[in-house]
Amino acid sequence: MKKMIFLLMFNLAAGVISSYAQSDSAKTGFATVYVIRATGSNGSAVNLRVYVDDEVYCRIYNKHYSVLKIKTGTRTFYVTDWVKPKPDPRLGLELPLEAGKTYYLKMAVKKRFLELQFYFEEITKNSGLPLIEKYPEDTDCDG
Repeated sequence: MKKMIFLLMFNLAAGVISSYAQSDSAKTGFATVYVIRATGSNGSAVNLRVYVDDEVYCRIYNKHYSVLKIKTGTRTFYVTDWVKPKPDPRLGLELPLEAGKTYYLKMAVKKRFLELQFYFEEITKNSGLPLIEKYPEDTDCDG
């Protein structure tokens, strides 16, 4: 009888652990992407938006960062301003996102003749963490 109760308890515990593992794997269908905006004085007054593929994800203030949960797969990241509401395909950053991994993207600015071009650069964790510690998080990240 004790052996049967032990087996029953063991199977119950194994079932609970299995269900937790399945729910964790369902959650990890997403990658964590830190988007950091530190564009300096160039474009500091410009309202910049984050596009992932063809969808507006977020609007981030200068000297702020935001944490995005993005579905895995190959995604293209764009930065747009109010002058150009549609992303410029030449300035997209294509990233293959893996479940459970963390990525760090920094907004960058290129000065052209009569315009500013905004785009993303992927940076390392070692480069991203000091910026994240320095700047406040944009938690509402209104889109």
